[in-house]
Amino acid sequence: MTQHHNISLGQKVLQEQTDNYEGRLFFFYSASTSVGSGKTLAAIDYMLSADKSLKNFLYVAPTIKLVEQTTKGLKEALQQTNRTTRNVNLIHSINTSEKQSASQVAINTLNDSTPNTGVIVILTTTTFLNILPLVRQKKEWSVVMDEAFSPVDFVKFKLGKREEIKSQNRQYFSHLFQIDDLDNKSITPTKGNTNLVRDIANNNWDEVGSMFKGMQPLAQAVTNNALRVELTEMRKDRYTFATWVTPEHFNSFRECIFLAALFEETILYHLWSQEYKATFQPHRFFDEVIDRNIHTSQGHLVSVGHLLHPDDHASKYNLQRNHQTGKPEAQEGLRVIDKCVDIAQTYFTNTPMLLQTNAWTGHSNRHQPKNNVTVIPCVSQGLNEFQDHKAIAALAVTNPEPHMLTWLKERTQLPEETLYRAFRIHNVYQACGRTAIRNWGNTDQVTFLVVGKEDALFLHELFRGSTWLGQVGDIQNLKELRKTHNSKTPLADNPYYNQLRAEYKRLKSKRKPKEVDVSRLREVATAITNLKSGLRGS
Repeated sequence: MTQHHNISLGQKVLQEQTDNYEGRLFFFYSASTSVGSGKTLAAIDYMLSADKSLKNFLYVAPTIKLVEQTTKGLKEALQQTNRTTRNVNLIHSINTSEKQSASQVAINTLNDSTPNTGVIVILTTTTFLNILPLVRQKKEWSVVMDEAFSPVDFVKFKLGKREEIKSQNRQYFSHLFQIDDLDNKSITPTKGNTNLVRDIANNNWDEVGSMFKGMQPLAQAVTNNALRVELTEMRKDRYTFATWVTPEHFNSFRECIFLAALFEETILYHLWSQEYKATFQPHRFFDEVIDRNIHTSQGHLVSVGHLLHPDDHASKYNLQRNHQTGKPEAQEGLRVIDKCVDIAQTYFTNTPMLLQTNAWTGHSNRHQPKNNVTVIPCVSQGLNEFQDHKAIAALAVTNPEPHMLTWLKERTQLPEETLYRAFRIHNVYQACGRTAIRNWGNTDQVTFLVVGKEDALFLHELFRGSTWLGQVGDIQNLKELRKTHNSKTPLADNPYYNQLRAEYKRLKSKRKPKEVDVSRLREVATAITNLKSGLRGS
């Protein structure tokens, strides 16, 4: 190991890169800190540091809003330093022409750039992953991944409901793709159809015909060399595929730095470190520059509560249940999620509230700021415009389906609770991180309300000294509600049944019943039968 004596921080970083990459297959850097700690500001400082002034950088973030925010910060910093060596290129789908996609513009910009000329290219994560296998001279680029992306996605191909349509779609699939049972059910184009699959991925419908449109997401995954695709579920009405990013195409860059709050809790960290034995080492520059941890500095100002009963889990199934009866798939207005929103609004009466929900709830479009509610997106990483708020109901849930969880367990050998938390906690945690706690000078109390007790406890333990609110509101245990509303009073304890039985015996005992008695006897017998049938149907 090289000894470092009296050299700058930038020189130490360069030397550590040389030392660390030797003999390692997958080696990357990370900056795992708290939300709101200044990771993006540190990234700007790093890209503009004197030791890196001529190095080419590729900065990647998950949303257009965040890349635009960072571009603005970079350009302002450049103006303040009067540096002219940097050439900043922001590329995304909105600022490119109709003639070329963002991916086409991005790959042309990267591959046409001269090494060591101080170029900074800023892309969204989607665009970066689309072009990743096509980047030439990767060793000339340093990559900064701001906010860890989820490396795995699950693509569904729906076969339809009618049998003839199902049969036709199965034939389309078998014509285009083959399943390798000897390689974990990996998916590749059938022999001779690679170009056809590529045309489907690239929207070339005039060439291939519109019958293949339902297969485009799968075709795009299969034709991207940075992704691996495997069949995870084959049902009568659909096929599901795991598509995930492997670390091979990241390994050739000069350096690859992952900036993420709670990075060790991400699916990316779990999958790559377990499946590929990838190594993530803290980056010296970010370690020394980032000195804020709002978990400790703001923890005593935070209060955390949950809305579901402590024995119920945060899941889409539970949020769709009837909050009065516990029965599944309730109509809008009676769902548990609707009750959660009502409780949060009542709890935060006269306090401006942030609301985060899944799109399927319908609440994203229903609430406007005039109702004292500001809706924030499910993916809210890095956004700064909400830090004047001191109350949030973070009610989005992102649990994996059972077959998805099984696939991840097989790949990582990690327990279910670890994987559930990795799927679920980041959207909730990042949403809470949009509030006033982002303001390093904040001295006001901030309240987080989340759906389930597990997430609330995680946040409470994370923000040291925070106040535990427990359950907020009166949502009852959904399992017990279901039992209560499914149960029927035993017939022996039913006064109406006993009254009917008594009348039936009296009418039956008459030796010479009148016509009216016979008619009434039939009515009573039918009523008794219906009561018994009702009990059996429970």
